Order: sequence, then C-alpha cells, then structure tokens
Amino acid sequence: MKKFFMFIATLFVASSMWAYDFEVDGIYYKMVDDGVEVTYKQDEPSYSGSITIPSSVTYDGKRYTVISIGSDAFPGCSGLTSVTIPNSVTSIGRLAFGYCSGLTSITIPNSVTSIGQAAFINCRDLTSVAIPNSVTSIGESVFENCNNLISVTIPNSVTSIGDRAFGNCSGLTSITIPNSVTSIGEYAFTDCSGLTSVTISNSVTFIGGSAFSGCSGLTSVTIPNNVTSIGNYAFLDCSGLTSITIPNGVTSIGSYAFNGCTGLTSITIPSSVTKVEEYVFSGCTALKNVTCLASVPPTAYANSFENYNGYLYIPCESKDDYDFASCWGSFKHVECLGAEPVELTKDEVAVVPEKTEAVFSMPKNESANSYTLTISNNGVTFCSLTFNAQGQLANIDFSTNKSYELKSGVEAFQFTVTGLSTAEDYGYSFKALASNKSVLKEYSGSFTTKNEDGTGGSVQGGGEGSGQGGQGGSTAVSEVSNTTAVTVVNGQILVNGEAPAFVVTVSGKKTANANLKAGVYFVVADGETVGISVR
Repeated sequence: MKKFFMFIATLFVASSMWAYDFEVDGIYYKMVDDGVEVTYKQDEPSYSGSITIPSSVTYDGKRYTVISIGSDAFPGCSGLTSVTIPNSVTSIGRLAFGYCSGLTSITIPNSVTSIGQAAFINCRDLTSVAIPNSVTSIGESVFENCNNLISVTIPNSVTSIGDRAFGNCSGLTSITIPNSVTSIGEYAFTDCSGLTSVTISNSVTFIGGSAFSGCSGLTSVTIPNNVTSIGNYAFLDCSGLTSITIPNGVTSIGSYAFNGCTGLTSITIPSSVTKVEEYVFSGCTALKNVTCLASVPPTAYANSFENYNGYLYIPCESKDDYDFASCWGSFKHVECLGAEPVELTKDEVAVVPEKTEAVFSMPKNESANSYTLTISNNGVTFCSLTFNAQGQLANIDFSTNKSYELKSGVEAFQFTVTGLSTAEDYGYSFKALASNKSVLKEYSGSFTTKNEDGTGGSVQGGGEGSGQGGQGGSTAVSEVSNTTAVTVVNGQILVNGEAPAFVVTVSGKKTANANLKAGVYFVVADGETVGISVR
C-alpha cells in the first residue's frame, strides 16, 4: 500500500508540469495527435458543479475533436458533482477523476475502450457506474475506496479486472463477472465488506491474491470450473463465508487462501489438488468436516488447518497413505468415503463385560480384507483397533491420554480390552471391510462394565456370549513420554537403547529425524508381542 501511494504522488508531481494549450467555456484542453484531450489548469483544482464535455471545440479558427480525458484531468476536484462525457472520447486516463469526493454520477459513452489506473479512486460519493460494452479493460484501482458505490455493471467486453479495481468499495452488495473476463487481479474486491454475493463466470482461469480478502459479508462462493489456482489470501477473513465450492481442476490453494473464515463448517478439496499451502484453513474455527478426494494425499503442512479434532473423509483405498502423510495423519477422526453401514444381522458378535475390561469375540468374514473395532464412551471414540484378514492386530489408536492394555487370545478374532472404568456405559462398532475399505458387514451395540463388587454388567445389541478371553500370552501397552529414547537406527526400533528381537508391525505416525512420533508401535521380544505407546 505504501508503494502504491508513492506512485500516486509521483503522478501528481509529474502532471503539475503539464500546461493546457487553451480554454473554451471553462474547460481546459491540450492538443494531442488527431484531436485534443481534456486537462486542467496548472496547479489548482479548476472544476466544480456539473460539467458536460463537448464532442468538439473551436479554437483560433480551427475545430478539434475531443478524443480523451487526460491523466489527472480533474485532480482532487471535490466540488465536481457530475460529468457527461461525449461519444468522441475513447479513453479515460489514469487518475482522471481521482479524489473527486463529491462526484455522484458519471456518464461513460460506448466510444470509451479503456479506463486507466485509479481513474475514479476515492470518489466516495459515486453511487453507481455503468461501464459500456466498448471497454475491454478496467485498470488497477479504478474504483478503489468508492465507499458508496452500490451498483456496477461490467460488460461482456471486459477481459481483465485489474488489481484493486474495486478495493474497499464497502457499499457494493453484489457483483456479476461476465463470461469475457479471464482473470481477477490481486485485491480486486478486497475489503468490500458489504458484498454478499458474487457470480464468477466459467471463463475465469485465475483468481489473484487477496482478490476477495476482507469481504466479511460474503456468504457463499462458487469458483468456476476453469480456475486452476487460488491465489494467496484470496478469501482471507471472509468471516461470513459458510460454503465454498472448489472445482476439480484446481491444482493448488495458496497460503492463507481461506484463513480466518470463521463461518466455514465444511470443505471439499477436489482430486486435482496436489498442494495445500501453509495456513490455508488456519483460523477456520468452525471447520469440522474436511473431504479430500485426491487418491494421493496432497502436500500439506501442520498449520494448513486450525485444528484436527474434526472429521476427515478420504478415498478408502488411500487410507494408509493419509495416515502416514504429514498433516492428514493428524486428524482425530478419519472416515472412508462411500462406506455405508449395512443392516445388522443376527447376534454374531459376543461381548463379555467385566469390571475393568471387556472380551470381544468377532466372526470371520471370508470376503473381508480387514476389520475395525471401535469403542466409545459418551459418544467420544477413545480406542480404535484394526485387524488384518486373519484377525491379527495391525494397529491401535488411543484417542485419550489414558493408558490401556490389550490382551490377545490364543484364537484370532478374540480380544480383551482392559483399562475400562467400572460401572460405565460403552458403545462399540465392529466392521468387516473389503479391499477398497467399503463396509461388508457392521455390528454395533453397547455394554456396561460390572460394579466394583463384581455385580451388574450388561450388553445390548450385536449379541451376547460367553467367550473366554485373555488366554495365552498378553500384549501389554506401556506408556512412555516423548522424551524417552525411542529411536530408529538402521531401520530398527530401539527402546532406551535396547533392541527387541524383531519388529512384527510398526504402526502410528511417520518417523522424522529418526524419532518416532506419537503413535503405537508393535514389536516382538522374547516371543511376546509388545506394544509401545508414544504420546
């Protein structure tokens, strides 16, 4: 902004050296090729009231056609209220009506093809402008700071809307961008706080940085199908924005693009996106549902989102990739797209609650590629287990800071989860999944653990049984802090400097700098499976 105002100051200094050639009926003219242009009397605002510019003037016996409104023609003429421009004029120069704060109306004829930079900047009383079909470009900052401008008609002839063209037009409530426009410049509509709706045509391929930043009244935006990139800060602090449609074709979302959009509750990132820059959705405090359609997780950063307590919906076949990808693996709840629960069948899942544990016996499904068992308390998931096709534990995720033990039975598909609270209600869901992660069968129900004295306890839904759990060797999950020396050296896990016999499964978060991040890691030591929980 500082550089911009220095630019304006330079223009005024340069223009002060210009001299008019003659004056007719109170209007000053300067001779140019093929005619004359309207200019101003040196070093003083010389116009006020209502002015009609003629199409031609006679001076010294010769007739001249008025072909342009020169740069700085009406500099700071705060007393000027209206101007009528003739059909002979083809261009309006930069800062032509700049800082004419009292200008309420302007008639631009169809002969005009270009409107220069900052031509109407700070015309604060201007309420409406009709741009004719002859205009092909709207220059930078043309209507910037026209606070009372509530109506603008942009014709189909316009192909580029310049930087800051309508910046800080806080009175502007709606805008329709025609099919001829291919790009929206940086800060084009920045701080148009009164703007509630915008229609962007499919011809637009680029939305510049900060194009709609600070448009706090904007509630929804549909980005056209031909846009391939969304610039940095494009919708920064659009606090009223509740929905945004990003088309398939966008490959990158710039830094801070939707930062501070506090009303945004959900977002769908199309499969074409390969990179989500830093701080894109930071400050989006209401964002709870994120859908990412890309089969390969886009590059993203820890600060790309505000928090990770909401739901991430992803292609089922890419779940492992997302679990280990930076940023995406941090979401607390990850769900597969298109995974719909099926109708409950007969009692095939057996649950036996005890005081501080519950034994689960699950049926084998011949078509299943994997299984999940989720246990919840008061609607909050605190433990999710993943099994392979043979019913062997592949991963476990504890969603609370509490320590839990997991004991595996001799037979597959039978597990005991301990560390539960006595006389407490729990819910559970067991799913058999196909190779694409779609749900083949789902069983759900609830149970109550027994009282401290061993009485009580109950099971509802999904079946009851008397399966025996906790047989054979046990899988102990022990707590260690992030400062504990859990490292990877030459591909081998070391716990406090000691190596286990060998690694069966390593699950949890991706390693970085040879340190294991938060997660659960399974190794085999002395013939016993040992789980290490790192928080």
